[in-house]
Amino acid sequence: MPPIAHKNSNNAFNLIGLAMTVGSIVLVLAGNTELFGSLEHTAFPLSWGFAAAAIVAFLAAEASDPKSPSSVKRETELRSFPQEAIERWS
Repeated sequence: MPPIAHKNSNNAFNLIGLAMTVGSIVLVLAGNTELFGSLEHTAFPLSWGFAAAAIVAFLAAEASDPKSPSSVKRETELRSFPQEAIERWS
């Protein structure tokens, strides 16, 4: 069973990523309007910043996932270590 803190942080990062993705799409659509299009920066649009933040949030969610391959491997190694130690010393 994953610890509560890992589960909550994973859900929080996924929620942030989802909100930033929706915000990025909304900003792209709003950028097509005359009002918001005149306020948008041409070199680095705000929607790109939202998209980059969404990618970082999804990567953070993946890194904090207790069921990621790296954490499963570590858990398997920790479980198998005592058995190997017993076999080696007996």
